[in-house]
Amino acid sequence: MVCSKFYMRKAQISFILVVVVVILLLVGFWFYAFSVKSRQQTQRALEGQEGVFDVEGVRGFVTSCLHKQLTDALIAFGLVGGKNGFFSEFFVYTDKYRIPYYYITNDDLSPGRVLMPQKDVVEKQILARYINDTLKKCTNRFEVVKGLMIEDGDVTADVQINVADVSAVVHYPVTISQGGKRTVLDSFSVKISSRLSTILNISQTIVDKTLAHEDIVYWDYLTDVTLLGFNITAHAERNHTILYRILDPQSKVYADPYMFQFAVKVRVK
Repeated sequence: MVCSKFYMRKAQISFILVVVVVILLLVGFWFYAFSVKSRQQTQRALEGQEGVFDVEGVRGFVTSCLHKQLTDALIAFGLVGGKNGFFSEFFVYTDKYRIPYYYITNDDLSPGRVLMPQKDVVEKQILARYINDTLKKCTNRFEVVKGLMIEDGDVTADVQINVADVSAVVHYPVTISQGGKRTVLDSFSVKISSRLSTILNISQTIVDKTLAHEDIVYWDYLTDVTLLGFNITAHAERNHTILYRILDPQSKVYADPYMFQFAVKVRVK
């Protein structure tokens, strides 16, 4: 009887390990597919803009770049906490695939550390900063624009996480000269449908509950989250880490559900 229980437990552990490996492979493939799809759509947009020759065409080109960069900023933030080095502590799968910790328990019995950024920090230091760093890489000195002389200045983005969307307004002076006529475009804006505001609230609630009871996963609350139309899971990982992953079928990114994930280090009693 003892031997039977031992082999049953061993089989269960093996099954769990297989499931974890499959999940990691699927997430890795999902991340890769997003990157490929993003590059393909950008290339098609650039090809479609080849030969732009008027002011409104330039405006549309910059706006399409802004839309792409905001989309990519949202993807990167949801998957790995962004790409601009805001987070300092991660649950590491590989060098390129690291999930940021939103809460970490201390080795002693003192209260843990909350590492989750507030909404205004996400807006300014993660999403807006990504646009500031990458928008001019997309416009690429306006090489696709023919028949116009164009000079551009620095990028300053303002991102707002709203209830039903994420919006970006960018101050980006673009001076267009043609036939002795000079036009300056200065402001560009886009809006992407997203429930990121609600996702951040859900994440904050999980962090607050973990702070109150560092050894508990609140499964009842995760069930409540699903009633809002989200798919949410909690995976136990090594080093006393719980990985929370939220999928939002209502917020599409390149036609796929938006994915958001973060790690929490719990206390094992």
